[in-house]
Amino acid sequence: MGSASGSFASILNDIVTRVEDLLAPPLIRRGYDATIAGVYSQALVGLVASAGLAWLDTRKPDKRRVAAELVNLAWNGLASIEHKPTLITDRGAVPGKRRHTNKLRPTRTASKGATAAARKRAAKSSHASSEDDSGPVDRADGQD
Repeated sequence: MGSASGSFASILNDIVTRVEDLLAPPLIRRGYDATIAGVYSQALVGLVASAGLAWLDTRKPDKRRVAAELVNLAWNGLASIEHKPTLITDRGAVPGKRRHTNKLRPTRTASKGATAAARKRAAKSSHASSEDDSGPVDRADGQD
């Protein structure tokens, strides 16, 4: 990170700044206020740092599973969280599985029809009257 003597807080602040720099351009392209990148970067870095510190105490579950679960939560949110996420790097070259350009995105295991049906069930069960029954869009082309 540039300095071996940096405190944990200063290292996290540096990471937050780097993540903010990565998030701002796609947010701006999608019409969001660029200042929200700072909020999201704080949230994402805090999520990973806090979970990582807690994991150090127990070393359970396996760190690859923890990584997959964190990416699942960050990518899908609580409304669309997957039941058994895996990291793309854990898939290897499995026939029929598509690769995404975003290497951190958890894999989708359900077919498009099954995913749409699951979204409809989730929307109905949450009584979210402000959302349509189609739920969030799953981009098959790997774009964020």
